[in-house]
Amino acid sequence: MEFQYDPQRRRHVEGWNIIIYDGEDKIGLTEDEYDRIAFDFIMNGMINEAKRCYIRSIAQGSVRAMSELGKLYEKEGNLAEAYKWYLEASLADDVKGLKNLSRLYEKGIYVEQSFSRAEKLLRYAESIEVGDDLITPP
Repeated sequence: MEFQYDPQRRRHVEGWNIIIYDGEDKIGLTEDEYDRIAFDFIMNGMINEAKRCYIRSIAQGSVRAMSELGKLYEKEGNLAEAYKWYLEASLADDVKGLKNLSRLYEKGIYVEQSFSRAEKLLRYAESIEVGDDLITPP
């Protein structure tokens, strides 16, 4: 389904209702729409609802949502879940996920500190950003 402009934002409002009431998505929201709705929830301090948006976005194939979900878990101190989602994003070659995972290893947050692992992850993330396919995944 291709995104179409909705001047009255009905899809967005319906998306809020789907998440708030944990209902079935009968209108077929896209992963981008779920991401935008998650942002709204975050801005309104509704973190659990934002997480549900990201979970639905991930189910539709969004890799970016994995890193965002990891950030939410890290902010609330659930480092096991944060690590899990950063790792999932990294395995899908998401630059933000790789950089966040690198930061965890560099600072020894939740994992044993490893500067070499942090450097490898960061170098790999940078190679993805510039399109260098000579560096292999760590």
